[in-house]
Amino acid sequence: MGCHERVMLTLPLPFQVTKLITMPDKAETFVLPVPSHYLLECFLFQGSSDILFKTVEPQNPILQIDCYFSLGPSLNTVSTLSQDISKMESSVQFGGLLLYFSAHRLSGHHLKNLSFVKGAKLCVISRDREELREEIVRLDLEDNWRFRFRDEFKTSSKDKPIYFLTGTHV
Repeated sequence: MGCHERVMLTLPLPFQVTKLITMPDKAETFVLPVPSHYLLECFLFQGSSDILFKTVEPQNPILQIDCYFSLGPSLNTVSTLSQDISKMESSVQFGGLLLYFSAHRLSGHHLKNLSFVKGAKLCVISRDREELREEIVRLDLEDNWRFRFRDEFKTSSKDKPIYFLTGTHV
């Protein structure tokens, strides 16, 4: 399932939203026989406002580049293609950034022209841990974002998990 495909997430999950993800090095105690993309979408929809982007103010939207995920009804989001970043209104200060399997057409230069409030939240999603780290370096995110090992997660799926790292704008 790609970033542009939608799944209806209206049914309540039979387990807590925190069970959808786990830390990568934690011994598996709760594995779900559900595709990892579905778990990721469920987590983003049900957990974004309380877990990932809980400090984001409504006047500072979350920017999603080259994808769109429903982050729930309480979060304001803006979705754009990487080639259209230069056309964005420069007065907007974003409260968060969501990058999903970043396309190589997206560069660190694109991101440097964007304005984020101090404490803005970042979520970078990737197919594996190595690719995740490569994306952080390729996009030059370490200069303006703080990352910690305990902010790295993966989906609790039986199939190949999806990894993501969260950070805070400094």
